[in-house]
Amino acid sequence: MTEEEMQKKLGKHLFLKNITIPNITMHGDGKGEYEADLIYFSLKARVVTEIEIKVSIQDFRADFKKKRYHDHLHVGYLYYAVPQDLYEDHKDEIESLLGDAGLIVVN
Repeated sequence: MTEEEMQKKLGKHLFLKNITIPNITMHGDGKGEYEADLIYFSLKARVVTEIEIKVSIQDFRADFKKKRYHDHLHVGYLYYAVPQDLYEDHKDEIESLLGDAGLIVVN
């Protein structure tokens, strides 16, 4: 499954209650910028949620070595989205790296 296919699935699931935006540059907090794979927000909650999409275990591991980790001032929640087969093959490693982030398994 590609990142774009996952964005479409997540967008279809979220769009009825939220505004979703794929591939957006996050900046404006004085720490530099980074690209978020998908963000969504509800006008009711006024909280931005970021979803980082990972389609391989190498990509997932690399995310935790970045200089700028998903720490934008206006992002209230962070989730990682991974394909179901990736999760099943690397469940223990994925869960050990998540920290405070949530997890969305996409099938």
